[in-house]
Amino acid sequence: MNPVCYSFRRCPYAMRARLALLASGQVVELREVVLRDKPASMLAISPKGTVPVLLLPDGRVLEESLDIMHWALGQNDPEHMLAGEDSALIAANDGPFKSHLDRYKYASRHGSDPMEHRDEAMAWLATLEMRLERSVYLTGDRQSLTDIAIFPFVRQFAATEPEWFAAQSLPRVQRWLDGYLGSELFAHAMIRLKPWVEGDEPLLLRGLFPQQEDGVLREEIGIGLGGFPVALQEPLAIDGPATILHQRAEIVDRDMVDVERVIPCVGQQARHRHPSAPEKG
Repeated sequence: MNPVCYSFRRCPYAMRARLALLASGQVVELREVVLRDKPASMLAISPKGTVPVLLLPDGRVLEESLDIMHWALGQNDPEHMLAGEDSALIAANDGPFKSHLDRYKYASRHGSDPMEHRDEAMAWLATLEMRLERSVYLTGDRQSLTDIAIFPFVRQFAATEPEWFAAQSLPRVQRWLDGYLGSELFAHAMIRLKPWVEGDEPLLLRGLFPQQEDGVLREEIGIGLGGFPVALQEPLAIDGPATILHQRAEIVDRDMVDVERVIPCVGQQARHRHPSAPEKG
């Protein structure tokens, strides 16, 4: 029996859980949730009704994204991501930065001044810029749990006003963000699925790194942007009842930077572009 992950594609918390599951090589059944119509099976194990939720084969339920990330990387951590965890920086992201992000992006919902909260959020991003002056990633020259825990929230901030964000003096943050937006890790994590309903055939999210005891396989297949294997890896991120050779991950809602990518089969190269995101109501 595989673990079962209830997820919502656009949620940054669910996104970082999927990133860690992929990076750790886990195989989980992925169930896409419609938040306005949450499945009874999810509410039965997690009454609070938020995503992500991971049901483990032994019956344990993980209801927090960071707990899922720690569990996944605790099973298999080929990139040594746990070694670079900065709990204080993640807490600052999940606390003050997320609060300002919500009050900037959803100002009418909160009755807030969006520009005030945009400025506060930018002040925090300036601290990330200073970190990235010293190293390629947020905690050193290797990517870590810290990077993939924070990236989805910076992505959401940048996509709120993409042209404005692109004009800001945050060259290292922008390069770091673009690296993840263009990575195979992100493309696999963002494949669009139909909402799951009871009785559906399982869809398996397969990690980019097969679980292994040493680094031999990684040396053979080669390492792509951000340390993730590209063209020579297994071609499919999602296995379902039908074979999927090419899956477009077109991210066109207002919460996201547009990406068009064909997940490569063996020997093919990924391609992507970044047009302006269309505004939707």
